[in-house]
Amino acid sequence: VVYTYTRPDRAETCVTFWDTANNEHYVKYIKYLMGMVASHDHCVLSVRTDDGSGQFGLIICNAIGTPVDSKYIDLEPLHVTMTNNHVLAASKDNLYLWHFKAPKAHSSIETSAVKSDKVEKIYHVDDSPTGSADVFREGDRLFE
Repeated sequence: VVYTYTRPDRAETCVTFWDTANNEHYVKYIKYLMGMVASHDHCVLSVRTDDGSGQFGLIICNAIGTPVDSKYIDLEPLHVTMTNNHVLAASKDNLYLWHFKAPKAHSSIETSAVKSDKVEKIYHVDDSPTGSADVFREGDRLFE
């Protein structure tokens, strides 16, 4: 279980990772936390950077709150969701898709099968995705 709350004596947001089986908890304080979502043994924290660059961070944490991967992006992640190996962040007009690799989740066989050149993509909402014409043609046949 992972949850957040604010404390009156701290400027940061408190993120607590609670191992319910062992009744242990791990607390992290995150500056400029915008959102959090979890899937399986990981969660992603979306944060605003404080360096004035206009960038935002997506931080993948394991079950005890240790960061295992992160990305800095130029779009504001207003909505974020994840699966056990993908993070999808949406701004007002863009979608950012990131295929992350959790360290313990990949064997050497799985790692060699994953394409390393396509780990992240950005889509604009007005773009036509490749292959969309084929999808629409197949959809038209369903209603014949």
